[in-house]
Amino acid sequence: MLDKQKIAAILKIFAEHQAKRQLRLNNPQVLDIIRALSDCTKRRRSDVIEAVFYARNERGNKVPPSFEKSLQSSFNQHNLDLSVWKKNAAIDKAIFYCPGGSGSGWWAVNQERALAWLTARKMEEEA
Repeated sequence: MLDKQKIAAILKIFAEHQAKRQLRLNNPQVLDIIRALSDCTKRRRSDVIEAVFYARNERGNKVPPSFEKSLQSSFNQHNLDLSVWKKNAAIDKAIFYCPGGSGSGWWAVNQERALAWLTARKMEEEA
């Protein structure tokens, strides 16, 4: 028979996994973009889109009909080069940037900010 401490520990682990799962459901594309960019300094936009598409299919995740637009939107929402970050003085929280400038076709991830984003959401071990 399990004692109360073991049950509490199991419930805690279960709650942590559920929280991570919910976060993946709420932010799947941001996490996918971080994964696609984590092993390089920069990558062509088209290559990131392709990598995320194949990774999502391989994991059995749904790919929305407007996948490319949706992925671009997720990137833009966390992009240092967009004025929304500068306007809100939250530049230090932007995860992504365009090494060649906005519209260059190159995407990159700020490793430290991505780690902070993942850590804040307790997902660093999953990236």
